[in-house]
Amino acid sequence: MAAGCALAAPSAALAQTTPTCAPTELVADGTDARWEPAVEAVRRALASEGRAWSCRGGRVVVSFAPGPRAVVVAEVPGEAPATRTVRAPSELAATVEGLLIVVSAAETCPVPPATVAPSPAPRPSPAAQPVTPSTPVPRTATPGRFLAVVFADAGLRFEGARPTLSGTARFGAGFGVRWVRLELWARLDTFDATLADGQPPGLGTDVLVVGAGAVGVIPLGQGALEAGLGFSVAEVNEATGTTYEQHEDALGQTRVGALLRWRSREAGLGFTAALDADVAVGVLAQGAAGWDPALPPPTTWSAALSAGVAWGSAL
Repeated sequence: MAAGCALAAPSAALAQTTPTCAPTELVADGTDARWEPAVEAVRRALASEGRAWSCRGGRVVVSFAPGPRAVVVAEVPGEAPATRTVRAPSELAATVEGLLIVVSAAETCPVPPATVAPSPAPRPSPAAQPVTPSTPVPRTATPGRFLAVVFADAGLRFEGARPTLSGTARFGAGFGVRWVRLELWARLDTFDATLADGQPPGLGTDVLVVGAGAVGVIPLGQGALEAGLGFSVAEVNEATGTTYEQHEDALGQTRVGALLRWRSREAGLGFTAALDADVAVGVLAQGAAGWDPALPPPTTWSAALSAGVAWGSAL
């Protein structure tokens, strides 16, 4: 690109020679018969007008070395010399002209100062959006997903056949979807406190109940209200007496019951409050002599208030 510029730019100015024109000089440092024709061809080329090196007062020095080869040094006033090695006489003329074009191009086509492209204008940043704190989503069961529940509670139970108060404790587990669940439980009622006069001294009753039921669930926020019906089997044990006279008896009953329970959380650990009641609907087993007449009749229905904890997990 620089050589083309050097050839084109000075063509008009160098087309006319003046008496003060200083031609480019060729100096042969030594002699070699094999290189003489090539040296003469270069001498004639340097005398030609209208070239990039015309009237520059330059000098070309050709030195011969064994090989055969020649070392060419091209000099133009005001510019750094250029050096090349030529290995064949046929290449000498083209090499000299190329060197002169190169050293003359520095003045003929000065390198323009580097320009720096303007930096693109910064793109406007989007307006900052206000950060709204996220509201934690309560962890609740999804409709249609299975939910496992484990629960335990304790409270007071009123037994109505003969008015007594008992402590009651229940443990159970359930499995189902969010709206309905099947539950299994076990319950123990004990430590009677008689509320009526005329009861035998030392009366005590233990009732062990095992049951199953279906529970419907109504979600209330993170918690739920649950209502259910169940069927159970109970073993009733009664005993009374003093050091001198004691009586005891047992029987099995079938019972049906109802439950109303509130849970503070459907999923995770939460509190519970429950009201339940059951009634005996049949006798499963009893001694051949029947119920001991010295004992009050076995309980036939009961109701209780209890509180506890429950843990649920969506599967």
